[in-house]
Amino acid sequence: DDQVTTVQLSECGLLRGRYYYAFAYVTGPEGGLNGTLSPAVEIFVPTASNNFAMEPRLLATPRISGVQFSFAATQEFGLAWVMMIEAWKAHELTIAGVKSFTNAVGNSNCRRASLAIGTATQEVVLAESS
Repeated sequence: DDQVTTVQLSECGLLRGRYYYAFAYVTGPEGGLNGTLSPAVEIFVPTASNNFAMEPRLLATPRISGVQFSFAATQEFGLAWVMMIEAWKAHELTIAGVKSFTNAVGNSNCRRASLAIGTATQEVVLAESS
């Protein structure tokens, strides 16, 4: 009987950027010490909670009124913040600045906050009037 058992462990307090090993021990119904211990399963908790599976790229020639581009994330569920900034200010850009739209160009149609994303390719249009 080939039966797969899925075990989900939660609230483990794992820290980003660290390696862990998971083990399983199986035994007969008596629960004794004559079972088998699994080899170690290496677990690395990424330092970023999400990443780009496909880097942002232009989909069309930019226009004065806006730009169209796409990207894809590695995580099935996530959020994105999208904005444009003048190139000469890029050296000042921080994650907090993106999330607060510091130095963003255009009006509110030229930015997106807490955009629900997944692993599917996201097409984003930032335009003066969406």
